[in-house]
Amino acid sequence: MHERAFKRSLDSLEALFDFLNAFLAGHGIAGRTALELQLALEEVFANSVEHNRTSTGDVAVALKRTPEAITIRIRDFDVDPFDVSRPPQVDTHAALEERHAGGLGLHLIHTIMDRVEYAREERTSIITLVKYIK
Repeated sequence: MHERAFKRSLDSLEALFDFLNAFLAGHGIAGRTALELQLALEEVFANSVEHNRTSTGDVAVALKRTPEAITIRIRDFDVDPFDVSRPPQVDTHAALEERHAGGLGLHLIHTIMDRVEYAREERTSIITLVKYIK
């Protein structure tokens, strides 16, 4: 896996995208698949920054290509548990004024990724996103 640590800040998004896009380009991944991977990684990283405010450590992102899939692993250190593999129910057909805040990003991740996994090792959250290559 290619791995890099990113400062826990939304200012790191540009470097995060550079890292992901260079990896995808090197493996010939473009178009819709690349866009979906970018969107999912951005959502998980931004959630880590915004919702895990007690941690000051970097967020580690690892990328892997197999013939069947692209795997993104995000490790967030010294954080409280939050299982992203179990998104809240979101009624995407409800009128905007009837919707509750929160959950739409996780719903989106589960819609565009083929697998979303969550693991925990002591105070480290490990989120794994898998997109099958067609």
